[in-house]
Amino acid sequence: MSLADSPLIYEGLRLAFLVGLRVRPIVSALDLRHGENLLDAGCGYGTFLKFCGDIDYTGVDTNEARILGAKEKYGETTTRRFIRADIAETRLPDKSFDKAICYGLLHHLPDDRAHLCLKELHRLVRKSVVFSDPVYTKYHVVNNFFCSLDRGRYVRNAETYSSLCQPYFRNLSTRTFYARNGLLKYFLQVGQLS
Repeated sequence: MSLADSPLIYEGLRLAFLVGLRVRPIVSALDLRHGENLLDAGCGYGTFLKFCGDIDYTGVDTNEARILGAKEKYGETTTRRFIRADIAETRLPDKSFDKAICYGLLHHLPDDRAHLCLKELHRLVRKSVVFSDPVYTKYHVVNNFFCSLDRGRYVRNAETYSSLCQPYFRNLSTRTFYARNGLLKYFLQVGQLS
């Protein structure tokens, strides 16, 4: 396991730079209901699971160490599973999920891979997909500096994220919000499928 794959480093960096996760805007946009099933695309260590309540949850990530870490931390049940797979080609059945969350995924994908991922999400999800990623913004020097340091080499501006998603979803709603540190900005977009 590389240092970057250590849960302590992975979560520690978020805590240090962001002063912890700010997920309320994402959870609110996701609007999870009892009995719904959620796909967490690019789930990492499954951190988002603790904000999901009583739902059927499936986390998918390409990184084996992170999937193993999520299984170890949260365990698996009939309503909670972690799968090592490429989100661009999961081989899961069509329309398997009510909703999906893509928290910090798109900024790790070049445009061609992002389009494959979005096409797969369109195939897998019935209702809506929520995206949240770091975002470049005009005149925000500190935010843009930290975006340039991100491990994800494809941080985009809000217009570019939206244009990527436009062909796959209806009624795209977008906004930005700040991390808890008040310095770093995130893009939030909801794409409807039904």
